[in-house]
Parts: sequence; C-alpha cells; structure tokens
Amino acid sequence: MRNGRKDYIGSASPVLHAITGGYTSRWCTARSVKLNKISLTLKVGRSKTLKATVKGVKSGRKLLKHVKLVRYYSSDANVATVSSRGKVKAVSKGKCIIWAIANNGVRARVKINVK
Repeated sequence: MRNGRKDYIGSASPVLHAITGGYTSRWCTARSVKLNKISLTLKVGRSKTLKATVKGVKSGRKLLKHVKLVRYYSSDANVATVSSRGKVKAVSKGKCIIWAIANNGVRARVKINVK
C-alpha cells in the first residue's frame, strides 16, 4: 500500500514458476531473496548496482533456472530505473522502491531516494 492505495509493480504481473513434483526432485524453488542494500540515496544521473542473493528451500538442490532467477522492477521509473542485472539509475528527484523478485514470487526491496 502506498498513500492508502494498492501499489502494483509494473503494468502486468510477472510470470511465476514453482516446482510441483514433490521432494524427489533435484531442483527447488527460492525460499528467500536478499539484497546487498536496504536503502540507497543517489544523485540525479548517478547509478549503483544491486546484488541479489537467492537461497533455495532445500539445501543441496539446484535452484530452478529455466527462467531468469531474479528480475528487477522499479515502482516509479520516472524517479529511478533498474536494468535486468540490477543496475539502478537515478532519473529525477523523488522516492521509489526497487523490487528483486525470484521466479516463484519471493521478493526483496530497496528504498531509493534520489536527490
């Protein structure tokens, strides 16, 4: 919620994937996504790259990667944009949130303040 209204990420929902084959699978989905920052202040025109770490629900199993493991989204592209590799670029003064979403919907966020 933002200003009493629901806050949607992008114009369409991202495609999500999950394993339904049970515990005999060699693969697992994400349990958590963590970013190397919890907040970030940038000047207009500057950029910084975020690093996402994803942990799976079962240790010793490979993470499901038939689609991109982590995708990045900005809540307001007029304030800051983010590339598919996590590079945040400050566009104009304001505040927004950058989301890192794993392929099964688990997510983390960074609060961005552009001065």
